[in-house]
Amino acid sequence: MRAIEDALERTIDVPERPQRIVSLVPSVTELLFDLGAGEQLCGISNYCTEPRGVLDGLPRIGGQKNPEIDAILRLQPDLVLAVKEENLARDVAALEAHRIPVYVADVRTIEDALALIGEIGDLVDAPPGRQAELRSHVAEGVAEARRIAAVPPRRLFVPVWRDPWITISADTYMHEVLHVCGGVPLRLGRPEQRYPKVELDEVLAARPDLILLPDEPYAFGPSDVAELSNIAPTTIVDGKLLGWYGRRTGEIAPLSHLLRKHALR
Repeated sequence: MRAIEDALERTIDVPERPQRIVSLVPSVTELLFDLGAGEQLCGISNYCTEPRGVLDGLPRIGGQKNPEIDAILRLQPDLVLAVKEENLARDVAALEAHRIPVYVADVRTIEDALALIGEIGDLVDAPPGRQAELRSHVAEGVAEARRIAAVPPRRLFVPVWRDPWITISADTYMHEVLHVCGGVPLRLGRPEQRYPKVELDEVLAARPDLILLPDEPYAFGPSDVAELSNIAPTTIVDGKLLGWYGRRTGEIAPLSHLLRKHALR
């Protein structure tokens, strides 16, 4: 066993090479496969979808915010992977009460996303070459996104939910991705909150250059585009590019292209 400190500054005991891992986070599930550790998974969340075609047969243990603790216990994992942004402290505590080691990561910046590759890679004893290859992919992709970023930056409204409308603050990974790509999400609602509620009248008054609707976690669709197009040009974007870490962090350049195209209009 190894004593490992996680993002919450908790020390947890983890096997040298965990053989039964439960992932509570879709992007972490994908990351495990990219690191060559997919075969060590014994359970995943209901929302894990990538990589496609290889998750069939893996037990589903509920959502990020409402995992089925009993289902996880039945799997007898030797490691559970969680992220502070997406999972709840009460579920971490419930698993720890049954002596299940839970590693909690915290990703709020591009630098955090790069560091996560090494954190998870070391936890699961991934080959160093796989880790280095993935870090290189991410670093090169972020550099490309910066190179073609929109100038001047586009002022954006980016909701992540509606009824009520909820947007992002500067203290989020999604905000930094957009900043790298040449976007400035508007400070709306109570910006000291990480995900403030906002009224559309306030959005209208702020006069954004562009509205981006991620297709997850809320499944925005054509009717939302039609409604918000009365405020500013509105388009749906791939939520995985905005909110998933791991390999996806190296694939954000299309957002730069999108924002630059609008900057040139």
